Amino acid sequence: MESGALIKDYEGPDKEIEQAVQMVLSDIASEDPRFLEKDAPPLSEEFPDGTNIFFLGEHAYGVAAQVSSATDSALSVVLAVCCHALNMMHFPSDLSVLPFRQNRERQVQGYC
Repeated sequence: MESGALIKDYEGPDKEIEQAVQMVLSDIASEDPRFLEKDAPPLSEEFPDGTNIFFLGEHAYGVAAQVSSATDSALSVVLAVCCHALNMMHFPSDLSVLPFRQNRERQVQGYC
């Protein structure tokens, strides 16, 4: 699910197949806790600060990243991007990203 919740989903009757009765379990003695239905954990629990991840966002898909801070519903990440790749990345040109764009240019000048 988009929320990250684990929900069991069973196939419809048209996907059922015949099995020998010896293969059927009438009861499970010990339920595996990894497969129980549960709500999605908070992002801060799933991705603690310092966790290495792959960024799957629109502007730098597949780039290595690290979580710099996390709340229950949002992540702040630092992307590991080559200087030459930054020139090819497209960022919106509206005023809301102007401080980011200026800061990025200062950081790139120091590394390239």
